Amino acid sequence: MNDKANAFDINQSDEAALAGPGGSGNVFLMKRSSTLDDAAIRNIVSQFANIHALRVSLPPDGQVSPLELSQKYRSVVRSAIIEQSDSEASKSKNSVKKQLEVVDLAWGLAEVVFFSRSNLVVIGLIEWVQEHSSVSLEHFSRVASGPVDIDFWNMLFKLLLQGFFSQVVTLLGRVETFPALVEDMMTLLRQMPIVRAGNLSAVEFTTYRGMWRNSWRELKLLAETTGDLNLIDICLLCSGEREVLNKFLKMELFDEWYEGILAYIIYIEPSILRGDLPDLVQSLLANTNVTNGVDKLLHAILSQDNNEIAYNLCAAFPDFWAAVHLVDLFKLSGFHLSSSCEKGEERSDILEYLLLDYGSKLMSHEVLWPMAFQYLRQAGDRGMATMAALIENVPVHTDRQVLHLISACKREGLSSKVSDICHRRGVWYLSRGNYKNAIAWAVRGRDSPLAAQIGQIYLNQYSKTGHLPDTDILDTLGSHMFECTPLSLMCRYRKFLLALSDENNKKAAEILMDIAGENSKAPNDLKLLMLLDSIRLLESDSLSYESCVTLSDSFTLLKLSYSCSKDEELKTKLAIISAAISRSLIRGAIFC
Repeated sequence: MNDKANAFDINQSDEAALAGPGGSGNVFLMKRSSTLDDAAIRNIVSQFANIHALRVSLPPDGQVSPLELSQKYRSVVRSAIIEQSDSEASKSKNSVKKQLEVVDLAWGLAEVVFFSRSNLVVIGLIEWVQEHSSVSLEHFSRVASGPVDIDFWNMLFKLLLQGFFSQVVTLLGRVETFPALVEDMMTLLRQMPIVRAGNLSAVEFTTYRGMWRNSWRELKLLAETTGDLNLIDICLLCSGEREVLNKFLKMELFDEWYEGILAYIIYIEPSILRGDLPDLVQSLLANTNVTNGVDKLLHAILSQDNNEIAYNLCAAFPDFWAAVHLVDLFKLSGFHLSSSCEKGEERSDILEYLLLDYGSKLMSHEVLWPMAFQYLRQAGDRGMATMAALIENVPVHTDRQVLHLISACKREGLSSKVSDICHRRGVWYLSRGNYKNAIAWAVRGRDSPLAAQIGQIYLNQYSKTGHLPDTDILDTLGSHMFECTPLSLMCRYRKFLLALSDENNKKAAEILMDIAGENSKAPNDLKLLMLLDSIRLLESDSLSYESCVTLSDSFTLLKLSYSCSKDEELKTKLAIISAAISRSLIRGAIFC
């Protein structure tokens, strides 16, 4: 764009760079950069999520206005810009700052055009341009204290065209020639109709503006007698003469093309309403094209072009962290964006697409994933389906994060995903040899296969070492928590060992027959271990007919010992067991 030419002469160099009006670009296929890993952006995303949560939580009749929400969002962005300016300069920080400035620029214009409570746009546009003006306080102070030369007058006209009326009055106070005329001009500038527009009706504003212009025309006659061209130009501009405005447009006084539109509105059509703005922009820029992506977005907002706003908003705002909230405010204000890339295509809901894309990005982020749920929930059925598909891949690394994720699943009606999440966490602990925590997650997720795997590990370790690990957690688990799994059997086996150590032979015998009985589904490895541990029990007088271990049970144990006797390493021990069982059978026969 050629900034120094006519303010309405925006050159087009590459129509295909971004699809403009009537272009064929697809907003849903656009490539986007990633900035969510930047600390400043993450902070903005977090604060935006809090504001968005407030917006979606309020009932329809209790919602704050789009303007109030917009101001909350923009205050976050502007604070971040100030922080970036105060921090040490770096390439990455400069890049983030530029992105934030683009967001604030476009968002501020949208606030004026779509969210403002007043249909009269001139005041809002003046404030917007002044917020992003290139005129710094230092530059103004330097000119104001310097000589009244060409730079002085260029600064005065630049400020006048941007609506800095009080600053213009300050500069005029430096002009020492024709003091009476200058004083009258300063008085009229202080009485600028735009300054009082908020307190006047449309009719009153129009009447007052006409009287004000007539006063300038009278001053113009006096200025012409002085021959001071600068004073004459000020009078002509304020009296609404288009010719002098065109003259200023060619003087390279504008840094941005939209400053020329503002100057036209201030001095030619200050009473223009929001609904008339698209026609005005079209007439002023009829023979121009926009090439820069940000300028295209600004042009689309001023033109209130639904399709162009949708496309260029996605092009100008990477990662959609700003776009999704701005489009949400559009919808809240009654301007619902949709996008259609070709004639005859069904129009797509751009807000739903942004919610899905942004929510998916957050869901996969290491830090920001807890914020994803509110955006996907707002996207309706498709959002909930996306949430269900992505939730198992959320990057959680601590038990606290996993519990947070489980809580979110229950809150969002995805309780069916809890067992899968618990399983992954349990497997993670299991792979690191932390069986206690693995069991805890298996219990939380009612994960019988994982519990069985852990129980088998305990059984193998006890078989090799004669030491039962993690007895404290086995003592706390209910033996019937996982029916017929190695873990539940190991819990009962732990109770069997405790009964033996306490010489509670009757209880030990009950557990022995419960696990090693003929109808038991316990693995033979465990049954064999119990036989080896029960020699003292089998030799006890308690194992008589009167005890819970009947003759039938003794025959069952004898049969089991014979079936295991093929193991050469255990042959001697099994022979002792068989003998002990046989003696028990004999004693039982005698008692009978």
